[in-house]
Amino acid sequence: MDLAALSPLGKHFADGAPREALETLLQASAAQLPGGGANVQDFVAALARLPIGNIDLRAIQGVLESWIQALDAGASTRWALSALGVFQDALAAELAEGAPETTRLPFRLLVLAQRYLNCIAGLLAETVANYWQASAAAAAALDQQTGLATTGGLIETLRRQPLLGMDVMHAVLVIQIEPTPALLCLPVSLHSELLRQVVSRLHSVLRKSDSVFRTDRFEFGCLLLGLISAAQAELAPKKIQRLFDNSFPVAGREYRLRPSIGIALMPHHGKDAESLLLSARLAVVEARRLGVRTLLSCERLDERALRGVDLEEEFLSGLRSNTLELYLQPQIDLNSGRCMSAEALLRMRDSRGNFVPPPNVVELAERVGAGPQLIRWVLNRACAIQAELRSHNIDLALSVNISPNDLRSGELPMLIEGALKVWKVQPKRLTLELTEEAVLHDVEHCLEQMQLIRQLGCQLAIDDFGTGYSSMAYLRRFPLNELKIDQVFVRRLAEHPVDRKIVHSAILLARSLGMETVAEGVETRHALDFLRKLGCDRIQGFLISKALPLGKFLDWWPAHDPGSVSEQHRSEGPS
Repeated sequence: MDLAALSPLGKHFADGAPREALETLLQASAAQLPGGGANVQDFVAALARLPIGNIDLRAIQGVLESWIQALDAGASTRWALSALGVFQDALAAELAEGAPETTRLPFRLLVLAQRYLNCIAGLLAETVANYWQASAAAAAALDQQTGLATTGGLIETLRRQPLLGMDVMHAVLVIQIEPTPALLCLPVSLHSELLRQVVSRLHSVLRKSDSVFRTDRFEFGCLLLGLISAAQAELAPKKIQRLFDNSFPVAGREYRLRPSIGIALMPHHGKDAESLLLSARLAVVEARRLGVRTLLSCERLDERALRGVDLEEEFLSGLRSNTLELYLQPQIDLNSGRCMSAEALLRMRDSRGNFVPPPNVVELAERVGAGPQLIRWVLNRACAIQAELRSHNIDLALSVNISPNDLRSGELPMLIEGALKVWKVQPKRLTLELTEEAVLHDVEHCLEQMQLIRQLGCQLAIDDFGTGYSSMAYLRRFPLNELKIDQVFVRRLAEHPVDRKIVHSAILLARSLGMETVAEGVETRHALDFLRKLGCDRIQGFLISKALPLGKFLDWWPAHDPGSVSEQHRSEGPS
């Protein structure tokens, strides 16, 4: 490391400017000091009058250079204290050899030594600050886990490239790896090993002129220069995707990585480095939304992806400001005709005032890493609504939807218990609705979580039954209380005999397993009567009511005769 570049005083070491030698300096300065002085005040006063300009900076060049070398070798900054001690010892020896005979000389020499050491200490402090600043800048340019240049390196490399016209182009590929729980739980050393394997595989399929950069924790950027066609740019991602078909062995385990790749071309999708990288990242966002592995950027895609980024910000803002909502959709008991329960459905409005579909809200939450915060908010809001309903003498059970990641996290039972205690809600008044996808992933872990929830006293329902991988095995094994029949079958009961058979079979199956049934999407009287005849326990849908905000639900409640549904249609049978 260049010492002259590190310290503003370093130029004195490099240009050899003539200065007085150390022994000459001491003698000259001593002659200028006032005689006498027996206390601290005298010492300070003498110190202040000592001229600084006579100090020979070349005298400490050798020691400073040794010190910088020690830092390069990994020595602690505490080494500076030892360095000062070395200087002090050397100075004491120098003074002892040439001490004048005057009785006041020890005091004068003490002043000189202190002043000299102060100058050295200041120089050392400034040098170490510059040293670590330079070291930090050098470290920031390279990723410590992979040794690759980072985002700044990619942008700087691309910035130096000339625009070659529309026929010859540069491409940026952004490769984002899905941060699965298995990856997130990897120790740093194993995570580094996995990343190094990824880098090695990337280099194996790219050209020698192509560059790889580490642009985020689970993201790599590839810079492809001098391409002659967009097809050439799209060939590289195909090769890269094949690399991930095989697992990555780390510490005796196999890890499968799921990458999404976005492609952006210069000058087609951006004329500067920053906009090109943004276009490639937006292509990744849109690829994930569409469920594809690779996507080439385009103007309309950027608009849609930017809208997705805006939605992410709106979601986070809504979560922070508590402007998300839970709407209640009533469920009617077909035996009594009473509203005994309701489903709490998540609602979010975008900046234009339009509702964002609930699955999209959950996807937004998981995309920005806010899934745990969202389910915590949903549970607490549902229990708060329960407390509000109690204050209006409404005794109602509520159900909330749980995502697969909520169940896999391992924190769900604790979050449920906390919300129940805060709002003093009876556990039996809360039902957790799970999808088939949620319970069929990592069956043993999900079973353990479900048992803990049941031990709290809450109810469990399987949602959208019949649309996934319906299995008698999991219905028998899991501690479920309720089976919800998906609306796709309920809405076509009148027209499709096959759907009627499916619904009938589902009701019989649930009854044989001691579970209640709830039919979703009931929109006609025919469907209501058919379901009641088959023995379905409860229904929900537009025939009863759409989902309502709490205020409108409270208005809806007294306006409906508890027996109206039961009595009005009891004599009508299915056609």
